[in-house]
Amino acid sequence: FLPTFAVAFNLIECDMAALLGAGSNVEFMVDKRTSRLEKAVDFRKAVAFYKEGEVQAVVERLAKFKSPYFQVYVRKRPILPKEEEVGDFDVVTVPDLRTICIHKCSMKADLKGMFLENHFESFDGTFSEESKNEEVYHRVLQPLTETALRGGNVTCLMYDPSIPSPSHTTDLSFPPYFYRYGQTGSGKTFTMRGMQKHLARDVFATDELSLVLLSSFELEGRECRDLLEPSDVPLQLLEDGNGNLIVQGLGEIVVEGENDLIQLLDDMAERRKTHATFANAESSRTHSFTKLRIRTSCGEGEISLVDLAGSERNKDSAHHDVSRQKESALINSSLMALKECVRKKQEKAGYIPFRSSELTRLLKPVFTSDNTVFSQVNLGKGAS
Repeated sequence: FLPTFAVAFNLIECDMAALLGAGSNVEFMVDKRTSRLEKAVDFRKAVAFYKEGEVQAVVERLAKFKSPYFQVYVRKRPILPKEEEVGDFDVVTVPDLRTICIHKCSMKADLKGMFLENHFESFDGTFSEESKNEEVYHRVLQPLTETALRGGNVTCLMYDPSIPSPSHTTDLSFPPYFYRYGQTGSGKTFTMRGMQKHLARDVFATDELSLVLLSSFELEGRECRDLLEPSDVPLQLLEDGNGNLIVQGLGEIVVEGENDLIQLLDDMAERRKTHATFANAESSRTHSFTKLRIRTSCGEGEISLVDLAGSERNKDSAHHDVSRQKESALINSSLMALKECVRKKQEKAGYIPFRSSELTRLLKPVFTSDNTVFSQVNLGKGAS
């Protein structure tokens, strides 16, 4: 449902046979990503040429994205040192506060000819690689924090859906949800942890605060584990009378102050299950759900933070052993189920398949209400 414009810029084709030498019968096989990096010099020139002459003109006539159900924010991360080492290069431009341009460096079927497609996407907000965590928090999460301090319920996906019980819900006209998603190595967990520090500051800055309660768990496949009170015994997921999932036996503790909250959040992040993957030395392999219940003179509000496990490309997961491949398949399956629910919600479909996975069952309130869903997506800038 996002508007897309594609503009092609053709480059000179390279004659690989000539490069190998006349009459050569050498055969070679190379994948498109490797071939793209081998031709990085030409692609860099084409991207720079397009950015100088065409990007702003297209942005000015691009229809702005608007959805009644979703607000989408995108953050671009810098090129990583390991990407520079293999010759990767920047193919993402953030021309303004609402637009992303992806310069798709493509190879023809013979993997010799090159062409550039420039895809423009409009969002509710965008952040370049120069943006700091404080700016992201100020534009995206701070308004939602203020809603919770007024007694509202906020789910922030990095990913966390709140599943509020009736006794803890204040009926406001605008109780939003906010989610974060990104491919492994895209920087979403870095963004989440940076924003949490600003969240802790604002929660404890109000004079009307009386109590803050914290709970957290991680979801791996169909199993849940408490991140505040670790145990080898998984928590049980049970369905209540309204069809919502509840986590039986989940612990909850009183938070004493800003520094206490930051330390607890850091401790929970350390307990979360991670593995080294081909794309990321320390990749989160579970979906984490963290909930703050905030009691003020205005009532009781909730902030739920959800940090989704990073998805992986097939190329990267192919390097794993059988156990890691199975793990990646479960993660990607749950994210595909989430994607399908989002699509159906946007289409105003009569049936939304939230029972497709435990992740979407936990997120049922997102898909069965008219609340606005705030999503933050992180993306890498490399051509590979």
